[in-house]
Amino acid sequence: MTASDILVFMSNPHEAGPEKIPTTEEVFGLIGSIIRKLSSRQEATEGKEISITIEESDEKGLYALEVTVLGESVGDTNEYTYVRDGVHSGGFQRAGTGIDITYYGKDGRACGGPKSNVAEFENGQWREIED
Repeated sequence: MTASDILVFMSNPHEAGPEKIPTTEEVFGLIGSIIRKLSSRQEATEGKEISITIEESDEKGLYALEVTVLGESVGDTNEYTYVRDGVHSGGFQRAGTGIDITYYGKDGRACGGPKSNVAEFENGQWREIED
């Protein structure tokens, strides 16, 4: 490899810069926005208890955040899970940073819902997944 090869490699615009890791506040804010959008009625989210059930970080920052909110029917819950790209302790892993939703019925079992993948973090920006 010559000096000019090194300069071409160093100035390659396709090379990624430092990885941007979303903050807890960014992720929680996006989850709140998604909850409001997916709710069929605005009042469905007002006054509901939203709890953070898992929040895990490493030296790079947040890698897992799980938020639970009551569903629209009595006894139902929805779980929003953010996982950063990669394999992390606690069994968290995902190909690509994103937010997924799991719907639970009154019996506590996961059940189908309108969507499961609600947002992807690409090129330092969030992209909400539309149906």
